[in-house]
Amino acid sequence: DEEEIKVRFEKTNYFLSEILKCHNKKLCNLFESDLDYTAVNHSVNMSALCVNIYTRKDELLNTVNSLKDNKKSFLTEEDLEKAKELVETIGNMDPLVIGQAGLFHDLGKARDKELFSFDGKFSDEQKEKMKKHPKDSVDLLRICGIINSTILSAAYNHHRRADGTGYPELDPEFPLTEFDLLVGIIDSFEAMTSAARGYKAHLTKTEALLKLKKEIEDNPSNPIFPKHIFLVFLLSLAKDS
Repeated sequence: DEEEIKVRFEKTNYFLSEILKCHNKKLCNLFESDLDYTAVNHSVNMSALCVNIYTRKDELLNTVNSLKDNKKSFLTEEDLEKAKELVETIGNMDPLVIGQAGLFHDLGKARDKELFSFDGKFSDEQKEKMKKHPKDSVDLLRICGIINSTILSAAYNHHRRADGTGYPELDPEFPLTEFDLLVGIIDSFEAMTSAARGYKAHLTKTEALLKLKKEIEDNPSNPIFPKHIFLVFLLSLAKDS
């Protein structure tokens, strides 16, 4: 329901603004004035999904270890070992950085609010403008005084894929990391399941996960997302791993 979504947005935006005022006034102004409610809703959900992996790290490690004993698992030993290493890496990160990477990844959309609130099919010209938002996110974050390399890299690379596809072009300043790919898969999932995006029919969580799984399995030797990154995200969604 569009009215309900707007009410939720107003409440969410109020609390988000209060948090950002304590953190960074420039960022607060961008969120309040220059991002539409769907972009803010998406960013808040992204932040929560990213931090969820950190908060459930011990549970996820136990689950990954239990899968090693399951001989019926379709995952290889290497997949499971990489999943364990990724969870351990996330567990050693600053949760504030993890949350901000999710929250600020789409900040570049503030530079063209009308484009990203457009309710219809993008023209080729609009698509090319849209593909600039990761670079714009980095620019705006730097203007706002954010210099953390993890946050900037996630903003730049969240639409890049492990098989070399995606946008923008590779930048030696921001080599693609596993955390970037994790933010990317969460971004894809949240976008597919968000009811707030009125211009596109949203999927159920199960449909979105199956779509991601199929995209990974379609090219097993060079998938868009490595299996172990998909596994970590999948387990983080489960109420009981």
